[in-house]
Amino acid sequence: MQGRNNIIVNVFITGKAKIDTATITKQITENLEKKLIKKKKSQKNKTITSLNYLDRKEARKLMHFMEREKQIALQKNNKTTIKHWFFINVGIFAGLRVNEISKLSCSDYTIKDNTFILIIREAKGGKPNFVICPDKFKKTWFWFLQWKKNIGEPTDENSPMFYSPRTKTYITPRALQYAIKNNLRKCGLNTKYTPHSMRRTFGTYLNDISNTRLAQSLLRHKLINTTQHYTAPIQTSVKKAVEKYSKLFE
Repeated sequence: MQGRNNIIVNVFITGKAKIDTATITKQITENLEKKLIKKKKSQKNKTITSLNYLDRKEARKLMHFMEREKQIALQKNNKTTIKHWFFINVGIFAGLRVNEISKLSCSDYTIKDNTFILIIREAKGGKPNFVICPDKFKKTWFWFLQWKKNIGEPTDENSPMFYSPRTKTYITPRALQYAIKNNLRKCGLNTKYTPHSMRRTFGTYLNDISNTRLAQSLLRHKLINTTQHYTAPIQTSVKKAVEKYSKLFE
């Protein structure tokens, strides 16, 4: 055994009593294996509950609320609220993880065959990835980019989409977590939801209106289940699904 288990064995063998180190090592190994099996069973039995994602009524309420808040913020020059509006749109319509959202740069997109593709340069595991987004989100992205230019925020290739005036760099995931909690509270929704709840909303309803393979592809998961690997569907199928999904909360 290595590390901490070696220390335990050494304590026993340096004492007065004679201990069978092979037996101790075996017992430690068995205990660790039991804990590992228990952990795997717990993860396997974990299911998505109603508090893991917003239902359609809640998502509509949040999106409509944020749109109204955005209009008021434009009149009052409230930059923070407009950034919160954009953040929630990214979560709902692109399904990114909060760390991925916080690291978005102004050039993290491309357009191919009239399809807006969001580039994630630092996805889970440190590898780049991408998400195909609906036309509604493409308009949101460019509106926010133009707004940033208008207020004098940097918008060059490596500039953050979520710019922090205090640190002069990317906003932190913690700040985005606060944003969702604060707006859920003001909207009258359950504050137990997190930024990851928006990602689960994205995945849950895409799966509902399309199929598991397509949803898992957009969520960028490695496996559907233990017996089947998914393959990326053709781009036209993905585009059709995300367009249909974007109309759910109108």
